[in-house]
Amino acid sequence: MARVPDSATVRNIVAPATTRYPLAAEALERVPVDPTARVYTPPDTLRWPWPDGCIVWEGVWSATYTDGYSKYDAVYYNGSSYVSNTGYNKDLPTATTWDLLAQEGDAGAPGGVNVVNFAYGDATPTTIMSANANSLVAEVQLYFLTSFDGVGASVSVGDAVDQERFLKRSENDPSTVATFCTYPTIKLAVNTDILLYITPGAGAGSGSGFAVVVNME
Repeated sequence: MARVPDSATVRNIVAPATTRYPLAAEALERVPVDPTARVYTPPDTLRWPWPDGCIVWEGVWSATYTDGYSKYDAVYYNGSSYVSNTGYNKDLPTATTWDLLAQEGDAGAPGGVNVVNFAYGDATPTTIMSANANSLVAEVQLYFLTSFDGVGASVSVGDAVDQERFLKRSENDPSTVATFCTYPTIKLAVNTDILLYITPGAGAGSGSGFAVVVNME
């Protein structure tokens, strides 16, 4: 007859390696996700796991949003992003009924990674950074979080002389929720403001994202 191990022995039993789960898998199991998020793939909505729900990106905040924003709805407002912590929320995103998700920063210092948020109604051009002479513009990224719905919408990254010097209009599509990247590898001869140019398009009512410039001294 097989002997039943005592409690001390049981505590020291180690499961075979084939039954152990990777840390990543265990972490995913602990993240509560709305079951519908696994199959929810509309083109203009993004979702991220949140402590007890799922963030739903709703684009630029609107005071006339029907029935107010739901809990975990996220919006863009005055350069920053916020997530609602209550339902039927019609407050300004600066109220306590919203939590700050990502705060707008100042124009980037020379060198390093420089980021700016943007939306379809922003003044243009917007300065992403002021780069020094002899620095290298190594990479430019555009992240569209909400698609631009205006007819003829376009976005580019350049300078005061050439609006498409670092990322051309033809190298991205603001009508899609997607990421676009270029590698200009341009060494600047003089101090240069790197600028984001936005054409919202006719009848525009939505569109947001952020731009990244990697500059090397």
